Amino acid sequence: MPVGGSIADIRARFDAAMAGFGGFESRPLLAVGVSGGADSLALLRLADAWCRARGGSALAVTFDHRLRPESAAEAARLGGWLADLDIPHRILVWEGEKPETGIEAAARHVRHAALEAVCRAEGVLHLLLAHHAGDQRETVTMRAARGPGPGEAGMAALDARRDVRVLRPLLGCEKAELQELCRALGQPWIEDPSNASGIFERNRVRKRLAALPQEKLSALDAAIAAAQARRAAAEAATAARVQAWARVSSLGFAWVDVAAWRAAPRDAAADRGFLAALLRCIGGGGYAPPRLALDRACETLLAGQGATLAGCVLRPGGGGLWILRECRSAVPPRRAEGLWDGRFSVAAEWDGRLRYPRDAAEREAVLAAFSALGPGEAPPSCAVAARIPVADAVDGVCVPGLLGYDPGVSPVRFRPPHGVSACTVWLA
Repeated sequence: MPVGGSIADIRARFDAAMAGFGGFESRPLLAVGVSGGADSLALLRLADAWCRARGGSALAVTFDHRLRPESAAEAARLGGWLADLDIPHRILVWEGEKPETGIEAAARHVRHAALEAVCRAEGVLHLLLAHHAGDQRETVTMRAARGPGPGEAGMAALDARRDVRVLRPLLGCEKAELQELCRALGQPWIEDPSNASGIFERNRVRKRLAALPQEKLSALDAAIAAAQARRAAAEAATAARVQAWARVSSLGFAWVDVAAWRAAPRDAAADRGFLAALLRCIGGGGYAPPRLALDRACETLLAGQGATLAGCVLRPGGGGLWILRECRSAVPPRRAEGLWDGRFSVAAEWDGRLRYPRDAAEREAVLAAFSALGPGEAPPSCAVAARIPVADAVDGVCVPGLLGYDPGVSPVRFRPPHGVSACTVWLA
């Protein structure tokens, strides 16, 4: 792979990537995932310089998986380097037993959750990860082995999560370039021996890709770029449809103008994307439903009928279509990790118990609260009121989410795992 060369060139590309993300504070605060390898240390040095030039700061966060006996000492050594650079550093540890199988996926899940938890606690809205061009090729190749699908576009440069934007500004850089940057800066790094182990799928794929001729790697890069362009166009189409046809309530439901949807030219892929985005938001699921299920649901809904899909009830009403969280009386929602039903954040100091309305009288109380405190929305139907969380009060029930949109006033806020478009960030 050709190497870009100068520090100035790499910094210019990094700055261009950051400018493309947009949406930073006047004094930006960034969190950077730092393993101690050359990739993440190059990212940290770039991010630190970028923040300081704007009056902000970067926070380095290291997740020690404790999968190797020397990992704790390596994290401590990394901390010493960062102390010399005056960069604040947090070390997180994966405690407890590790799974015997699927260790890569489990480690990734735990690591990302821990990094996002630090961002939430520190009030950081932007988490930078050091995935580079080689990582992208490996990811696409691994996903392709599992069959055709959206994975052909690889990792997104910007990924909006529940609490934070995950940014990958180095996807256009090669690993060799990042190593050269560290050498030029006099920045040592740590080599993880597990990166050479044939036990892990990614390492095996990396070795296969390293043996390919340049023309095949260039063709793979071109295919990834084309797939990313298609994904960006699809996300833009979804965002436009959501803006034009849908209203998402802060109480955890949505309403769709089906007449406007029906009047638009039919585009099966855009219809699927539009419905999938709303279902993920309201249902709280991690993944979109299968393509065939979405196609059937779109046909049913556009014909004026209802459906149940992805943890949601889709019911005609209000002159359009309500998209509501499915009520499962056998498995009542629970409060865990500051979230209720996986979709509502609950203030730590609030000790009220949340539940859905039990009967018609409580649903009417919800409608009365809507009328009295009106959040600027059309009053919902009784079916919608049945899916709005309530808490016990002396005189019946109250709707905590209607006490106000100011987080200092309302103890409960709708905070689903996914917004309704790629440009949406749900802020805690």
